[in-house]
Amino acid sequence: MGVVLDPTPEMEGYRVEARRESFYLYSPPDLRFRVTQEGFAFPAGDRAAVRAALEQMRTWLDDPATVTDDYTTVHEELPVWRDGEEILVRGDAGWLVVYGCDQPRTSALEVVYSHLDALRSALSRVS
Repeated sequence: MGVVLDPTPEMEGYRVEARRESFYLYSPPDLRFRVTQEGFAFPAGDRAAVRAALEQMRTWLDDPATVTDDYTTVHEELPVWRDGEEILVRGDAGWLVVYGCDQPRTSALEVVYSHLDALRSALSRVS
């Protein structure tokens, strides 16, 4: 069981749920992440909203009252790029779980805390 954080207006319907080792990123009800063979994709116009959700997660983790399992932050460039109107994220490195991967769309992704900052950084580089 996790802690569902109250979304900020900047998150535009995206939500996060904190767990001990990882967190869930949920898409808005009317938009689901597109599942790819290598990871997931979302509309490029939602980049700021997804980054806001990741920032909320970072703020929560930085709170001294937050209790999580120990993790080591990974300092690597994650494969994230823009393809037309979508941003694609490759999640084959063991840091991402795409739920409903047998379906074309999913509403939930699980990201381990060790890769949170790398994902935040990768999304900031994509225009």
